[in-house]
Amino acid sequence: MNRCLKCGHEFHGDVCDNCGWKYKDAEQGDARMATALRRYNEKQYKEAFTMFEELAEEGNPEAMYFLGECYSKGLGCYEDYEKAAEWYLKAKELGNEKAIAAVNNFKAIKVCWYCGHRCGGFVCNICGSKITKR
Repeated sequence: MNRCLKCGHEFHGDVCDNCGWKYKDAEQGDARMATALRRYNEKQYKEAFTMFEELAEEGNPEAMYFLGECYSKGLGCYEDYEKAAEWYLKAKELGNEKAIAAVNNFKAIKVCWYCGHRCGGFVCNICGSKITKR
């Protein structure tokens, strides 16, 4: 019986039935990433952000993706769309599938030119200004 380092679920075999985490990845040095993901899932965003930042600087594409998520949503840090895009693109260049989808979705986000609020329409529902795609 193995315990998933990502979600804590117990499972038989090499892949977690609950979240798809591969046990062999933890054996190959991804234990820090699993801990960071657990912190993220437990909403301990500041700790997760710090761990993702270290791992991303070391070249971990999954950490790069989650660092983009943190920056885009302000989880454990201030919202920063430019940094989010930077980390999504780095992860995409390394073949991270989630980052590929995130880059495509990120391109479709509309941002108010005046107040910076993310909106889904053509007029900001906060300040009433016209918005542009970002």
